[in-house]
Amino acid sequence: MSLADVLASREAFPQALFELKKVKEIYSQNEWHLPSKYETIGKMIPKDTVADNPEKLYRRVEYLADDEIYNALPEIEVTKTYHKIPSETDTRFRNNKIAWRLTDSNGHNFWINPGRMRINPDLPMGTRLKIRVFNGKAVKAKLSE
Repeated sequence: MSLADVLASREAFPQALFELKKVKEIYSQNEWHLPSKYETIGKMIPKDTVADNPEKLYRRVEYLADDEIYNALPEIEVTKTYHKIPSETDTRFRNNKIAWRLTDSNGHNFWINPGRMRINPDLPMGTRLKIRVFNGKAVKAKLSE
């Protein structure tokens, strides 16, 4: 319903109608009463609109979803405490990438690939960063100001 609302407010009416039809299908299958917001959004869409699958649009902006989710996680201050450059025979790190160990003030360690986080991999030990952690893994990192 929220997707349909956003799409309709941006005048992406065919995609909004597609989402509304999905909502109606789900509500009907579960024998739920449609909320009043369904009607409100529906009134925003011109009568002659033909529904269009918004999948192409979603693919273009899917990276924003990760950012939105990760930004909801608390930031943790950490320091770069180890710099690992895997050897040719080291199989622990996929694609033979550089890995950093980051340590927080409580002594908890987190591993990241700085290139994947768009951080210069040549920064020195002691570099301060802020990370966001999900299930014990750093999912987002940036340099501290």
